[in-house]
This record gives sequence, C-alpha cells and structure tokens, in this order.
Amino acid sequence: MVYIACIEGSSSGRITWKFDCSLAGLKMKTVSVKASSETFHSGKVTWRIHSNEETTEFLGDNTLHSFQNVSGATDLVLEAILSGGEGDTSWQHAQLFRQSLKEVEESSLEIIITMVDA
Repeated sequence: MVYIACIEGSSSGRITWKFDCSLAGLKMKTVSVKASSETFHSGKVTWRIHSNEETTEFLGDNTLHSFQNVSGATDLVLEAILSGGEGDTSWQHAQLFRQSLKEVEESSLEIIITMVDA
C-alpha cells in the first residue's frame, strides 16, 4: 500500500494546495473536490476549503463535493489536516490517498474549478 501520512514520530501533519487565478484576470464560479482518506484507531483527517474568508469542512469519502460559496473568489486553499492515532505507529493512523501499488484505481484527488472572467 502507498499513502501520504505524517512524518514518522509526529503527532500531526498538514498539506495544502493553493490556487490563485487573480493574475489571469479570472475568478471562481464553483469548485468541486473528490478526495480520499482513511483512518485507523483514533486517527483523524480533516479536509477544508478556504475561500472568500470562509472555511468549509468536508469528508474525504471519495465522493465529489461541490462548493458554491467560492463564487467570486480569486484564490482558494485546499487543506488536509492529519492527527490522532495510538501508540508508536500513531503517525500513520491518518492517511491520504491510500491505494495498492498492484491495482489500477481511480484518482484519489480530483479538483474541478469553474472560472469566469473577473
């Protein structure tokens, strides 16, 4: 299996993706995100979208989530926060994009941004 987890020995981790379309003279109309995450024991993954000074949480359940509240924004931050777990291997109890190396699976992260002229 392959996945993204915290650094070994860490109690938490964070990864972010930033999209800025201001220099292109565009603004966002809608955003849809499909993300996958898995947890074990007391591990936790929190997915968030930050835009227009609003933060919206959603599940990393491998289904497409649509966000209309980004309308008019020129930038967006997608964030995954990993935490929790138990024992010496707690750092790997919250995982992003877990999948087998032997199986061809669909993408673990999809980001669809619809833009319009600013």
